[in-house]
Amino acid sequence: KFIYKGDEGLMTQLESEPVVEQIGETPEDVPFDIPEKWKWVFLKSLVQPAKQKKPDRDFIYVDVSSIDNKNHEISNAKFIEAHNAPSRARKVIEDGMVLYATVRPYLKNICIAQQNAIKESIASTAFACMKCKDSLLNKYLLAVLISPWADQYVTSVQKGVAYPAVSDKDFYELLVPLPPTDEQIRICATLDQMKVLINSYEQEQIKLEKLEKEFSGKLKSSILQEAIQGKLVPQLESEPVTPQIGEVPNNLPFNIPEKWRWVFFGNIVECLDRKRVPIKKSDRENMKKEFDYYGATGVIDRVSDYIFDERLLLIGEDGANLLSKTKDNAFFAEGKYWVNNHAHVIRGSTYCSLDYLAIYINAISLSPYVTGSAQPKLTLKNLFSIPVPLPPMMEQDRIVLQVEKLQNQIQMINLLNSKN
Repeated sequence: KFIYKGDEGLMTQLESEPVVEQIGETPEDVPFDIPEKWKWVFLKSLVQPAKQKKPDRDFIYVDVSSIDNKNHEISNAKFIEAHNAPSRARKVIEDGMVLYATVRPYLKNICIAQQNAIKESIASTAFACMKCKDSLLNKYLLAVLISPWADQYVTSVQKGVAYPAVSDKDFYELLVPLPPTDEQIRICATLDQMKVLINSYEQEQIKLEKLEKEFSGKLKSSILQEAIQGKLVPQLESEPVTPQIGEVPNNLPFNIPEKWRWVFFGNIVECLDRKRVPIKKSDRENMKKEFDYYGATGVIDRVSDYIFDERLLLIGEDGANLLSKTKDNAFFAEGKYWVNNHAHVIRGSTYCSLDYLAIYINAISLSPYVTGSAQPKLTLKNLFSIPVPLPPMMEQDRIVLQVEKLQNQIQMINLLNSKN
């Protein structure tokens, strides 16, 4: 931002540097105070607009979308044959010109252009293309045009609703706070140094956010693993031993507390898959949108009727998410809703809490139970064959409450980090 407070600002004023001469007419109203040696100058007095012509030979075309706005350089210009020249290709680019897109949403697509050594470069008329005169450095002008002051001015004079734009005439009426040439050089050098630091901080911030995301994911995974192995809440003497339900699974993956039992998933739940009915997308388009319509990973639409009217556990039956776990594979549906044939519908029993089962399914890898590679599928038979470490009912409830508490704390930490 070009806000200066003498020696407290971005740049110290030097006695050895001359006072800037007033170039062109003196503005009557100025937006803010500048150092004594500076002058407010209309942009039209500091630059020479680009010449215009219809391309008569092959050329490099620079359109508003050709600008890399982060690095402020041309990154996507196109080679065009003269006979295919777009009607807007008119402004001849010279080396070192400053290009400023005057049409939103491309305002601030700004760069310093380099003329192609082999082919002539021509810009769209949606640019203000200007060559700086001796009193103005192109890098300094670039910094001015990026500033909030320039954006505020351009926004105030733009016209149009669908595609707001600023005319060349209004654009060149922009007031530029002009320092002595040597000070412009020092300002640009300082901004270059700051840009390096900012980019470095940005990369560090990206790394930090990635670590925080990975940490949150690993922490959540760790909590779930502790929960299903009986390590998250204490074992209570007052709670009874879980009865053995059905046969004991073979090849158990880990040890569990004495009062727990290993059981097969299919022996402790009721499956309601037979009630599922898929509805074609074309049919859903004509329906009144009243009730949630569930698929493999959650709600995918709304429909005019419902099948279920109770809280049930849904587990994805097919799709890449079974392996990638981008979303939870086990999730809840409540109220009145419809389920298609891409999610298993599970009701609990007196032996198990659906919330605990959801924790377990989301904690483990389903890959040993998934068939198919192009289209992964968790059949009902394989789902029912999953061994489940089953705690006493009261302990299941305590595990669920503790997991919810810890996950809420993780979400709060992530929220605070995002605000900071």
